[in-house]
Amino acid sequence: MMALILFVLIPLPVFALDRVQLFHGYVSKVHCAGRLLVSAVGNDALVRLEALPRELGCGILLKPVASSGASNLILETSAGTVSVLIEIQPGGRTPKATDLEFELKAVAP
Repeated sequence: MMALILFVLIPLPVFALDRVQLFHGYVSKVHCAGRLLVSAVGNDALVRLEALPRELGCGILLKPVASSGASNLILETSAGTVSVLIEIQPGGRTPKATDLEFELKAVAP
């Protein structure tokens, strides 16, 4: 029987798994489990996406190009698929370091 794999974004709480907040003018780093195979963002005009070199592990860098907006992000890894919504927060508050780095972990249900 095939095991179901769920992904958790840390430090986001479990009920907020469907959305990642980005901040205009700041680069966010997303770590993932396994080996990154493919990554894509729905609207290239909103966010620039760059995969980390394999030597640094599974992950991507996200840099908002637009000052606000929303799209989706898909990561296909050797551990499974991650699909989340990304939202660019317009200027206002300065993010904390923990607001700019996320880790994707595979957990059993």
